[in-house]
Amino acid sequence: MTTINVSTAAQLQSALASAQGGDVIVLADGYYGDVSIDENFSSYVTIRAATPLGATFDSITINNSSYLKLDGVHVDSPDNSGNTLLGISYSDHIMVVDSEVNGKVDTVYPIAGPQFGIRVENSSYVTVDDNNVHDVVNGVAFFGSDHLTLTGNNVDYIGADAFKFGNIDTALIENNTGPSYLYPDDDAHSDFMQFQGDSSSNLTIRGNVFLPQNHFGTQGIFIAGDGGHSNILIEQNIIHTKMANGIYVADGSTGVTIRDNTLIAADGDVTRIAAPDDASVSGNITSGRNGARNGSNLTLQGGDAGAAYFIGDLFPHWVLGQGLTLQALRPRAGSEAATTGAAERLRALLAP
Repeated sequence: MTTINVSTAAQLQSALASAQGGDVIVLADGYYGDVSIDENFSSYVTIRAATPLGATFDSITINNSSYLKLDGVHVDSPDNSGNTLLGISYSDHIMVVDSEVNGKVDTVYPIAGPQFGIRVENSSYVTVDDNNVHDVVNGVAFFGSDHLTLTGNNVDYIGADAFKFGNIDTALIENNTGPSYLYPDDDAHSDFMQFQGDSSSNLTIRGNVFLPQNHFGTQGIFIAGDGGHSNILIEQNIIHTKMANGIYVADGSTGVTIRDNTLIAADGDVTRIAAPDDASVSGNITSGRNGARNGSNLTLQGGDAGAAYFIGDLFPHWVLGQGLTLQALRPRAGSEAATTGAAERLRALLAP
């Protein structure tokens, strides 16, 4: 393994041209502008910021590349123009970890650009892990790709969808956090996670959290598009919204399991699960106009504090129409909410 130290974009390109699998290219603090990479290696070559987030770029484009890892870089767009800040296409075995990707950080709302923070298309074995993406229209997007890992990312200050997918085969989407602050325009149909276009298969969507603070008209996990999705597990997700579609999986999808999720209505009304008739749906907390237990699923109501299964009885820090923090979702000890829904995920997040 060789360590190569660089301090300019030209030196970075030169280092990539000579690098071999296992090498580490260390970026000195500084500005690198727009960089395009089209290199192939037999094992991972790492591009690592010497100081986490100290190496800044206007954009990074990775095309027709393999075995490349970005670690601790900062893509910091100077304006809100352009389509994609960090783009990966026709590539395989690419990793983006512990990095930050953002449009211009200002107070100009609604957020109108750039269109994508991280966009991956027509690629395989891509890992996007523990990154911070903000001040873009759409946070992270995967299209026409397979064998994906999207874990531990935080997306905030978004103008449309936090996470967007289409035509995906085999993906782990786990422990990501959706935006606290959304600034969509009047025509936007924003989603926490949206699947669109051609069908997707072999998905695990687990442990993701969406607790908005300023805009509650955003759907949760919405798997629609052309339908025909298959082999989907959705579990231990926590979603707070006033939209009816807390979790939606299109009819015609097969092999769907939706279990142990917590969906709390921001307006005290309906935030539900909609799934094909043959889907396995168990152990979930949803919100409705009337509280009830249906098998292992629990529906809470937010309209009548004196009636059964009032949300505030099970989550005593819930307040109608306001944003919730994780601490506010601590269930009442001994209540059904302490053992139903995403209770396991909440315990992990609230642990001291």
